[in-house]
Amino acid sequence: MSPANVEEWFGGNLTLYLTYITSRELTILTPVASCQQLQAIVKGVDLAFDHMGTDTRSDVARWVVGVIPSLGCSMSGDGLDHTFWRFKTIVNITDLVAIDQNFDVIQRVEELLPFQLGQLWTIPGAISVTIAQKVFDRLAAIPGAQTLVDFWDELSSPQAKPGNVSVDVRHTMLVRTLEHLGSQLPTLAESQVHQWLEKRLASVLDTIDASVLHHIPVTLPCGPYRALVAAISTRYKDLVQSQKRDVFNFLKSFLTQKSRNTGPACDGRTNTRNWFTKYLGRFSQEATYLQLVSYHQRFDVGAVLDLLTNNQLGYALACSDLLTTTELDPRFTRFFQQSTTEAVHQILTTFTRTARSPGPT
Repeated sequence: MSPANVEEWFGGNLTLYLTYITSRELTILTPVASCQQLQAIVKGVDLAFDHMGTDTRSDVARWVVGVIPSLGCSMSGDGLDHTFWRFKTIVNITDLVAIDQNFDVIQRVEELLPFQLGQLWTIPGAISVTIAQKVFDRLAAIPGAQTLVDFWDELSSPQAKPGNVSVDVRHTMLVRTLEHLGSQLPTLAESQVHQWLEKRLASVLDTIDASVLHHIPVTLPCGPYRALVAAISTRYKDLVQSQKRDVFNFLKSFLTQKSRNTGPACDGRTNTRNWFTKYLGRFSQEATYLQLVSYHQRFDVGAVLDLLTNNQLGYALACSDLLTTTELDPRFTRFFQQSTTEAVHQILTTFTRTARSPGPT
């Protein structure tokens, strides 16, 4: 069957039927002998695109991908448009690169959909900071609240196997994402923020710093704030000291803000240990003991002895009533008995230095 005959049949006679066509039926209808014949078939099937279900569209796209290798069709230039028509919005980028090694997908970024953009990270050496910026410019131009979700869900899916991505690229990805997402965080539930930070953004969260946190409102509701602390705490060991200080400064701004709805208002009746883990997490290590006491209205040092640093414990001995009460808190006695000699030495050294100082530090 010539391309002209194919176009006559697929361009009119079979249109109603094509709405429900399957890849098996496409194979039975006619053997494809050339790229021109394939293009004529897909052009005709495309007429039914708007009326097709998602599964049918995917079936057609898979069929096209399966036919191309035996024909050697090029995807360069207008090849992609003429071969796939609107089914190009369904096909995986990895398939296109596999069937045509000369296909320059980076040059087509402005035509790709979010899930396809996410697949770019699986192509070795494809992503630089410049390309990452170009991808996020494209994402910003696509309307709809689902755009970033589709991109990150594709990128973080178990099936995705992104290649080695530099720190600079990952930082760019996090900054550009929070530029858009940051203002939305106050409107999300705690579970939704958890999904974003610990699932979708897990691979880039270790690049967090002041330039990222700048896009997150300090007036977060209590739930989203707790999700933020929990997520960043999981990457504490991966952060350099400057990043830890940036995060702590953000947390400090949250905990000391003047608000009836957030910050100190999240304290409520939360006991010291729960507050410590949920509102400071691992970053409690960056605070002084006196800061910790000032952030929580009913700070019970005995409840968090195992969570304090040796320096913080030394200050606690000097500045709290642990040693001035009639009976020594049994929690403190038990903690000291279970501590190493080195830890006790560090605690007592800080205690001695603090007790001799003229005022609180």
